[in-house]
Formats: sequence, structure tokens, C-alpha cells
Amino acid sequence: MLEDAATKHMPLDWLRQNAPVFRDTSSGCFFLTRYADVRHLLTERHLKNSDLAEKGSFLDKAGRPVNPKRPHERDASMGYLDDPDHERIRRPIAQAFAKRFSICRPTVERIVAAHLDALATETVFDLVSAYSIPVPLKANALMIGVDEPDLDKFRDWTLDGFKMFQTERTDAETTAMNDAHEGFASYFERLIGERRGQPREDLVSDLLAAQASGVPITDQEIRSNCVSLIAASIMTTTDLISSTVWLLLHHPEELARLKDDPKLIGSAVEEALRVAPPVESEWRIMSRDLEIAGCPVHQGQVVAVSLLAANRDPSVFSDPHRFDISREQRPHVSFGGGEHICIGAPLGRLEAQLAVGAFFTRFPGATLAAPEALPKRRPTPYFPGLAELAIAVQR
Repeated sequence: MLEDAATKHMPLDWLRQNAPVFRDTSSGCFFLTRYADVRHLLTERHLKNSDLAEKGSFLDKAGRPVNPKRPHERDASMGYLDDPDHERIRRPIAQAFAKRFSICRPTVERIVAAHLDALATETVFDLVSAYSIPVPLKANALMIGVDEPDLDKFRDWTLDGFKMFQTERTDAETTAMNDAHEGFASYFERLIGERRGQPREDLVSDLLAAQASGVPITDQEIRSNCVSLIAASIMTTTDLISSTVWLLLHHPEELARLKDDPKLIGSAVEEALRVAPPVESEWRIMSRDLEIAGCPVHQGQVVAVSLLAANRDPSVFSDPHRFDISREQRPHVSFGGGEHICIGAPLGRLEAQLAVGAFFTRFPGATLAAPEALPKRRPTPYFPGLAELAIAVQR
């Protein structure tokens, strides 16, 4: 087990065994670590997302700041809504997303190849900034409808916007974050107007067509959810690509198995999702009294579930801290579950499989430039992705 992973999982292992329903007195939040409890709660239909702010959730306050210029925008994102509004918005977005996903593979392959070509003369590079970020950024943004000349500004907005998850921000970082949110909103406001008059083959045009046919989704809801789809999918897929490469390089025997049998790339990505989920925790509000593992939890209380701990529950996954790309697949919970399961999961899986598989095909001798160093991670609780990953390539 790697040193940082061992240190991180010791308290989670202890909680799972000794206090699987743990109440944090500082926040009043219940914290679940057992796979069965986490999976049950994620699929429980009578829980709420929409009033986390009133309950004082850190993630809601930090991760859903009000855009000073558009104070009501944050409440239009389906990730923070409950039924019936959640289902009303999610259904047309899911249909449009499925349509775009069904034809996106050649585009993703082209983008992956272009970025690998750009690295062809490098001997040492940062995988995160040079590859893991731009691949999903370009693929996802183009699929949604962003014009290619605008991709650089979307990268800047995404990186600045993600500062919302930092526990502490400087005034300058807060200003950059707010400017990014307004940049996203203004851009999609203009894009919706353009696509309404001249539709193209993209998700925004699909949603406007659905709206014109009578589907009850507003421009504000289209705009807000396009921003959420880009920001969330880019950062989580970036983390998945980086983590999969890092895990394979730290486990050369597993990388050798992948090179011998490239068809294992799907299970390698699933194992990386299990071991290093891009999102570590989720929250729900109890809409009714419920007993969890013998512990009464009452209506209105906040429950957090540790996806990280659930994915390493030894009652479900044998030798759970071992990275094994040929592991008998059991369903991990890295994409959440129930009605709020990640809508971009199929695209994230595809992009990671294509990006990681092609990376090791192009650079079979790639190594970590600093193999003994612990990885540098972002200062964002619950989203612990790699901030940098220096790769060395022999020429």
C-alpha cells in the first residue's frame, strides 16, 4: 500500500469497523463508511438535496456560492434539486447527453491523439496540465456546444471556478472565482441565443429543440446545467485520468498486465475509480426518520456518505487496499447512486479508457519523474485530485 493511501485509510477503516454510523459533533452530521449503508442511502428515494444550505453543510456553502450578479442561478442546477424539478430537468438533459455520447468516440480519439502528438518531443512533462485537463475539457466542451476558439477561456474559468471548493480563499481567488462563474453564465446566455437561431450538432441545440417542442426547461436551467456539466465532468475526468496513470506507474506489475492485454483497460479504469474516486463524499438530508445500522437518524438531519470508505469495505472487496486491474468486478459507488447518479459517468469512463490506453501505447516506457515523492494534490476537501504529476519519457 502506498504511504499516503495507508495514512488516509487508517481512520476510515477504524470507523467502518468500530463506528459505521458516526456523528460528528462539530457539524452535527452523520458519517457512513460501510458499503451496504452507503449504497442503501444513495438509492433511498426519500432523501433531499435542495435544502443543504439551511443545514449548514460545508460543501453547500463552499461549493455553491452565490454569483453576486445572478443570485438565483445556483438553484437551477439539477444536482441541488429534488423531485419533481430534478426529474423535470434531468430527463431532457439525460436524453440529449445520451444522443451526443453515442457519436462522440471518434472526436475523443482525435483529441487524445492530438494531445499525445503535442507531447511527442517532450522528455519530462506535467501530465495533469498537458494531458489530463485538456483532453476532457475539449471533448466535453465541444460536445456541449462551446466554440473551439473559446476553449482556452473555458480552461481558465474551470480552474478558477474550482476554487469554490477550497476551504480558504484569498480575496483575489474569490474575485477570480466569481468572475469565472459570471464568464460561464454570460457565455452560455449568448450561446443559447445564437443556437436558437442557428442550431448545430451539439447538446445546447438539442435542449433548445426539446424546449421548443414543449419540454418544460427554461433558458436559465439550460445555462446553469451546461456550466455544471462542463465544470464537474472536466475536473472529475481529469482526476480519473491522472489517478489511473499514477496507480499503474506505481504498480508496474499491473501496468505490465495491461500492456500484455490492452483489453484490460476497462477494468483498470474501474479499479482506479474504486481505489481513488474523484469525489470522496456525498451528502443527503433525511426527509423522514430512518434507522441506519441500528442507529436512529431523524428527519431533517444531514448524512454524509464516504464513497472512499465504501469502495474499500472488506466485506465486499477482497484485499480492498490492493490495486488489481483483473479484480472480479463488484459495483463501486464512485459515481454515486439512485436518482442523482452521475449523468456523465459513461463519458468519463470512455474518455479515461481512451486517454490512458493511448498514453501507454504511445509512451510504453513512461515513468514517474519523482517516483519516491508523494503526489501533490489540490487543496480541495472531498475532491482530492492530483494537482501535478511529473512524467519522464525516454527517447
